Amino acid sequence: MNWNKFLLLTFIFCSFVFIRTLNAQVTKLESEYFSVNDGLSQRQINDVLLSRYGLVWLATDRGLNMFDGYTFRVFTPSQVDETSPSISSTQIEQLIENEEGNICIFYKNNISFFDIFNPLNLSNEKVVLHPERGLKGVPK
Repeated sequence: MNWNKFLLLTFIFCSFVFIRTLNAQVTKLESEYFSVNDGLSQRQINDVLLSRYGLVWLATDRGLNMFDGYTFRVFTPSQVDETSPSISSTQIEQLIENEEGNICIFYKNNISFFDIFNPLNLSNEKVVLHPERGLKGVPK
């Protein structure tokens, strides 16, 4: 066998092994879909946040949804009593996790206030923006 044929066969063999190895590394991702029948407050999701605590937070026009991997919990302004956790409004535009792990909730069509929601104890603090005086409700 001459040298060129040997190199060609070696190249073909190595290419075959490389391609087979790449195909073996392909993993199949599974998806699961949730609806209002599963406890989601609304089909349309405005923002998604995966918190440092492993919870998925979903912003909708019908409140804040928390998903723990098994069930949904919905937070709205109209809770049963004052001891239940609640938020200031329902139409949520954006969720941002701050340095302390709290969730800043920004509402649609409203720049006069936002909420700082503590995911550990489910407490909420409303922050009101006063153009002439600055911020009211921001922890010092």
